[in-house]
Amino acid sequence: MIRYSFPQQLDRPFPSLLREFFGPWGWRKLMELPVLAEMPFTPPTEVFAQGDDLVIKLELPGIDPAKDVAVTYEEGVLHVTGERKQQSEVTETGYYSHEFTYGSFERQLPLPAYITAPEIKATYEGGVLEIVITGGAKAPTTPPASKIPVTVPTPSAKS
Repeated sequence: MIRYSFPQQLDRPFPSLLREFFGPWGWRKLMELPVLAEMPFTPPTEVFAQGDDLVIKLELPGIDPAKDVAVTYEEGVLHVTGERKQQSEVTETGYYSHEFTYGSFERQLPLPAYITAPEIKATYEGGVLEIVITGGAKAPTTPPASKIPVTVPTPSAKS
């Protein structure tokens, strides 16, 4: 009796599994899959309340905020767009590496409807873009209901 064993199937050589799945050009087709293509840069983002303020922090190391980052607020959505251009070079004995990393990014963060642009301030320090929305974490207050008196006209006297 022959038993099927999933772990034994995993012991098969990986290239033979690729050939079986993709055909004779398995490795080339695997490298063309969009999953393995370079993923776009999305800066890590942290959103939290600090007192009554809403704070948004984005990690943007090595980016010149004056030239490469734009923060806009439109129709209740905060847009952070920019471009990352980085170069790294390593030169050691018997080893040389030169890498370029570049690409554009965009983060869209919906904000409460009561936020206005003058309440938003952005600063960049130490590779972190910090956006503070004054009063953004505080729920909007609605004025208390007021009682409106109802007047009834007095009937006029018949002559």
